[in-house]
Amino acid sequence: MKHGFQKSVHGFTLIELLVVIAIIAILVALLLPAVQQAREAARRSQCKNNMKQLGLALQNYHDTHNVLPYASTYGLGNTSIDPTTNTAVRPQHTWVEFILPFMEQTALYDQINFSLSNYEPTSGNRALFDGKFFAFLQCPTNPHKDRGQTLTNTNFSGWGGPTQGLCYAASAGSIRPDGVTPDCPTEPSYCISENVTLWGAAHGQAANRLPGVFCARGVTAIGLSNIVDGTSNSFMLGERNPELCNWGGAWSDNFPGAFVAQKPNSATRDETNTGLYRQNCGFSSWHDGGLQFVLADGSVKFISENIDHITFCRLGDKSDGEVVGEF
Repeated sequence: MKHGFQKSVHGFTLIELLVVIAIIAILVALLLPAVQQAREAARRSQCKNNMKQLGLALQNYHDTHNVLPYASTYGLGNTSIDPTTNTAVRPQHTWVEFILPFMEQTALYDQINFSLSNYEPTSGNRALFDGKFFAFLQCPTNPHKDRGQTLTNTNFSGWGGPTQGLCYAASAGSIRPDGVTPDCPTEPSYCISENVTLWGAAHGQAANRLPGVFCARGVTAIGLSNIVDGTSNSFMLGERNPELCNWGGAWSDNFPGAFVAQKPNSATRDETNTGLYRQNCGFSSWHDGGLQFVLADGSVKFISENIDHITFCRLGDKSDGEVVGEF
């Protein structure tokens, strides 16, 4: 008769199992933020790439026509004059439309009838733009990135329906958040240079001109030579959450620009909610801590939401002659 040792086999005790589960939970809790940060870093990198493409398209437009496109042809009269063709262009056409040939969208550009206003519901352009979605106009961090925003706040009576939002806005400079012409001696944060209300002249600025790189309302388009503060010190495009705008949130209609009068990533919609044209759209993003801008030299830079507001305003002005400082 053989005698030997018999191994004793047993499973995990309840306490051991709970310890293992707790360890796994701790590891997941530690790793998940890192994974989320890595994903956001990738999205922010893609957003930066989108903005570089748009900046390059604007540079190529300038190389071809010796001027930058209008931010909008929301004209002084019934028509505006396209500086590239000297032909009449109806209101409501935007800078995005003008750079389409430089974004490999020549086929769409060739179908646009610039003699018709995009604001008119019967316009053939309306059917052309409805449902059109461009990934390069969307920040990947935007929760609507897969379909674009169908913005109810761009449903003007003339447009008559929703359209895709635009996450990148033309820099138009600085005006007060309430739409009132600022008093430069007492309000320097809004008046780093000559500034205007959106629809009129003030403090020596030409009628309907804005101090930013882009202008509205069909006035003379500018060239890079007009950016006397230096192309590396002037905003050209910036991120903007179109849901925070009660006008100008669409890529194909109205004035797709934004202003530095609001601090970046302002917590409230345009900081003012009195009157449609007094809701001056500021720059904003879905990124933590700040937002990205295309400078007039084509570079892209992340700007902290805690940037000094006067410095921020100076970056929005192309010709104030002031030293910007670190940013």
